Amino acid sequence: MRATSITLLFVLILFSCGQVKKAVAIEDLLGKYSGTVTYVVKHSLQNVGLEDDTQEQKVTISIFRNNSDQVFARTGDGSIKLSGITLAFNGTAFNISNQNTVNNKKETLNLQGFQTAELDGVKFDGIYNSDINSLTFGYETSINYDYWGTMAPVSVMAVYEFSKIN
Repeated sequence: MRATSITLLFVLILFSCGQVKKAVAIEDLLGKYSGTVTYVVKHSLQNVGLEDDTQEQKVTISIFRNNSDQVFARTGDGSIKLSGITLAFNGTAFNISNQNTVNNKKETLNLQGFQTAELDGVKFDGIYNSDINSLTFGYETSINYDYWGTMAPVSVMAVYEFSKIN
């Protein structure tokens, strides 16, 4: 009976440590960020003879927690849910699962994160490095593009490179 109690206590301590690490990781990530988002419209995937179009914008975003303790990045492409939030030795890593958002133009976008960071051999869609105050993440979505009078879906990659401002 004593061994079972000790094992149960050990499991409870490990679970509690994991919850504390996740809470610290989330707190580390919350706040306002300023920087550059780079959009790459992947015309090359359409085989229409056009090169990819790259656009950069200087913007401010915020990362917040809602009433259900879910964490989101509020961007021009909508509120993007962050998942798999993991505390790293120098910051916080996270993923962006496949999801629908509503952008500033009231259009629904389907987006999926792509791996922009690596931590101990594990790939993540984003990371906030607190040592150098740098947030980097990326995702892919699709938009309808007018190719000479014909609308066609085209892939768009978005890469965010930011610094925390509060």
